[in-house]
Amino acid sequence: MKNGVTFNHTDEQCLDGYSGALCLVCAKNYVLQGNQCEKCDGGSDFTAAFLLLVSLAFVVFLGILCLLVCAPSKKNASSSEKYYGQMKIILTFLQILASMPGVFDNVPWPKNFISFTFPLNVINMDFLSIFMKSTCSLSVPFLEKFLLHMMLPLLLLVAVLVSYALSRCCLKSNQVKLQRGKELLGKVLILGMFFLYPGLATQIFTVFRCKNIDGIDGQVLAADFSIKCHEVEHSMHALVAGAGLGVYIVGLPFGMFLVLYKNRKHLFDVASKEHERVKASFGGLYLQYEEEYWWFEMVVVLEKMIMTGAMCVIAPGSSLQLLVAVLVTLIYMLLVLKTAPYNEDSEDYTSFIACLTLTLTTLGGFALIMDDLSKPTYESQLLGAVLIAMSVCCIAAEIGIVVLIDCSAYEKVCGHQDGSKKKVSGGNKTQVLPVTVVNQENDLNARAEKAWENEKK
Repeated sequence: MKNGVTFNHTDEQCLDGYSGALCLVCAKNYVLQGNQCEKCDGGSDFTAAFLLLVSLAFVVFLGILCLLVCAPSKKNASSSEKYYGQMKIILTFLQILASMPGVFDNVPWPKNFISFTFPLNVINMDFLSIFMKSTCSLSVPFLEKFLLHMMLPLLLLVAVLVSYALSRCCLKSNQVKLQRGKELLGKVLILGMFFLYPGLATQIFTVFRCKNIDGIDGQVLAADFSIKCHEVEHSMHALVAGAGLGVYIVGLPFGMFLVLYKNRKHLFDVASKEHERVKASFGGLYLQYEEEYWWFEMVVVLEKMIMTGAMCVIAPGSSLQLLVAVLVTLIYMLLVLKTAPYNEDSEDYTSFIACLTLTLTTLGGFALIMDDLSKPTYESQLLGAVLIAMSVCCIAAEIGIVVLIDCSAYEKVCGHQDGSKKKVSGGNKTQVLPVTVVNQENDLNARAEKAWENEKK
């Protein structure tokens, strides 16, 4: 009984759409979207969510098949490969930025900043989060979403390998395109790993993220308050997460290191017979770095894993979590500054700008979580606008570096101006010097003829 009203069931005390202890769980025919329970007739549908991923894999299959069949020539491919490194740097920045509101979910992020980062989740291959806004049946509970995310790499791998096998059947007589297809397969697999890795790290580490809530016995899963931690359902999914941690999170970067270490003698040795094979298969992992920093891609992956995954379980919900994140981004930024590991100066500039922006964004999160919400020091929407402005300026600066330096726009403009001046200067010389020489020659000829006539006389 409360305020003279008698309740026959505890859920009757909750607002519409909520149920369970402390009204923290979505009721039947309601699904969790963001932080709120929204009406959804029939509730979520695991089968519909799985079919969405199958459809995605089919689209990838068609795209890769077209790419392999219409494989670009080496000349065209080499002209585009110089942008590959820049694309990876910008991709890493966007992936970490998109994961911040989810990883640091106890930070009172401004609503405009959350709205800005939400569409970027597509970069982390979190398609369910994007489509669930339009189709509520895709808003499956967290553990089901986790299982779907674990299936996604396998579905995409099957799609890529089947498309590769079909392309070889279609191009039996074209050995050049078969070789190019083999090289492209390696690049596609490496790029796919970069896309999938942050989302996998976030999902896997979140399974181990439990919290205590006053009024509820034991710990509950931070991503789904209806799940009691360390009980049968959670323990079974934790085993799957442990396997994913070993195969995806640790296995992939460790495998990358072993492959590069085993072939380290052939990575940059042009005279080696194995150089072309290693370059074609694993070039996407090391070619953008200077020879002494062939291993630096593992550092990038490690930083990505910490910021998008491991931070989920490092003092979650506390200011210490944000402080550790600030130190991680700061150490990585100083490492990039000190080593300047990239072959191209433009990539060193781009990487530094991305590191600086992520450090300042994390510092903004630290300021927000330390702020007194009853008497806030920072105006939330204004700080959100500042965070968005920093991110937009970072992306604009990175694109500007690619256009001005990598595309040689600055060199072409300045070179054209210098060339124009040289041409004018050279033109003056060609207009004056030949005339002077001709006049001198005519004068000498006239004197010689005059001297010859005098001698005859």
